[in-house]
Amino acid sequence: VHQRAELLRLAARMCDRGHIGLVGAVADASWAAAPGVTVVHLTP
Repeated sequence: VHQRAELLRLAARMCDRGHIGLVGAVADASWAAAPGVTVVHLTP
């Protein structure tokens, strides 16, 4: 879990600086609780 949090912070910091945009898939919606993260539920 610690590694996941660090990777998430790094990705959010890079996106915030405008260096990158990030799109990913997660199986656990608890990521939505992280600052700077938006989780969108896509239904067919």
